[in-house]
Amino acid sequence: TGWNVDKSGTKLYKSEGSGAVSDYYIYHNTDYSGGTDATTSYIKFHQDGASSRKGQIEFGVGDNASPATALTIWKNSSATFAGSLTVEGACIDIANGGYISSQDSGAGSIKLFGGGTNKGGYIDLRGGGNSGDMRVYTGTSGDGTLALTIDSSQNATFSDKVEVGGAITQSGAGSGKFVRKI
Repeated sequence: TGWNVDKSGTKLYKSEGSGAVSDYYIYHNTDYSGGTDATTSYIKFHQDGASSRKGQIEFGVGDNASPATALTIWKNSSATFAGSLTVEGACIDIANGGYISSQDSGAGSIKLFGGGTNKGGYIDLRGGGNSGDMRVYTGTSGDGTLALTIDSSQNATFSDKVEVGGAITQSGAGSGKFVRKI
């Protein structure tokens, strides 16, 4: 039925009981008093029916339309963002053993670059169905120019000349491994 406030006056809650599936919402509505559902945003609290202490939270926002889920915090404490994520701080820390994944089991690709719309130089990590290679692009504007490809066999291909200031040393034995001056 209604929402409750605890004895200290610091917690707003709604009790559904153990084992019940339920959804509760907090809405921001711009004109509900006039009878129009003009919801602009919401917070949804979901209780999983398997246990009274398993739940998730969804945040929904709208851009001149009905709101859609923008962020879900799951019961295992992971979070899913529906759009882009902008970090205003200086870095993103990932716990030891963590990873970044495109979640595409076939031809996924992750691009790391420092610029905005003008990427210039960037690194493109391409998943197995996408050749399974790493490509390094250089430049000062636009999409840059392919400079280096390291393929799935660990062969490196440079797009132009390679200059060495010191010695090139061969490691390992075998025929056909040499450096030739052209």
